[in-house]
Amino acid sequence: MAPRHPGSTARLTYLRDGKENTVTVTIADRNDTVVALNGGGEGDDDNDAAKPNAPNVAQDKFGMSVSNVPQELANRLKLGGGVVVTNIKPGSFADDTNLSKGDIITEVNRHPVTDQASFNAAISTLKSGDDVVFVIRPAQARTQSSFVGGRLP
Repeated sequence: MAPRHPGSTARLTYLRDGKENTVTVTIADRNDTVVALNGGGEGDDDNDAAKPNAPNVAQDKFGMSVSNVPQELANRLKLGGGVVVTNIKPGSFADDTNLSKGDIITEVNRHPVTDQASFNAAISTLKSGDDVVFVIRPAQARTQSSFVGGRLP
């Protein structure tokens, strides 16, 4: 097989339930995907929370860090974007609501989340005592969305 470069496409054929299927996939840089999923997106200029002196609203309110979902992952999961949970502080609101590292948040209180900016906008007005509901794609089961939430302390 000829080497492929990030951004190029390839056609793959696979068997599922005895049927042959063919799909076109976009080749991604594995390092970028792993870094984003493991919370190492600090070098991304589009990531406001990673900039020095930028407030980390998610960390302050929820005890978690998030980053943009890598485009290749969003495409694979057929998502219009979202943010991936990259870190959770033990004993925090996020920990208490059973959010997990790797969960993808797609909505906050019925506000669609397409990227970190829309996530920050959705949570910016929340204050202590407010109810919060996240629509997530769980890290362990990437096939269906679920709801998690609670009341902010």
